[in-house]
Amino acid sequence: MKRLLLLVVAVMSLSTTLFAKEIKLASEKLGYDEELVNAKFVINAEMGRAWVEYDIMEDDGEDEWYKEKRVKVTGLSFDKTTGNIVYKDADTSVVCVTTTIRTRRITGTIVRILTNTGACSFDYRREYEIVDDGFELKRKLRDTLYLIVN
Repeated sequence: MKRLLLLVVAVMSLSTTLFAKEIKLASEKLGYDEELVNAKFVINAEMGRAWVEYDIMEDDGEDEWYKEKRVKVTGLSFDKTTGNIVYKDADTSVVCVTTTIRTRRITGTIVRILTNTGACSFDYRREYEIVDDGFELKRKLRDTLYLIVN
């Protein structure tokens, strides 16, 4: 019975991995003291737009600095009707994030809370990229950010 349960869990995790879609969002040549961090979904509710923001963190051992960057993702949008961030392409339509609107009691300001559904995630990798400069091929080490859509 334990073997059957392990087999079912293994097949389920393998099928999720096999059918996941990887979308390359950014590839940065960073210094030894820099890394890609804090990827998140961001919206403009009035315009029905969604995008991804991430930071490049530089850490010199004493202080940390952050530089914010934005990435427009083809197929990613904010659905005004449902309040969801949705990724759509020819094969899939996936809800990445749901939103909830709350009003703060003291100030009365309206806040939109974004909750990840788990269907979309981010993956950071340090990998080599082949660059053709017109004369020769060069291998360059790059930090790359991917959106994983299950």
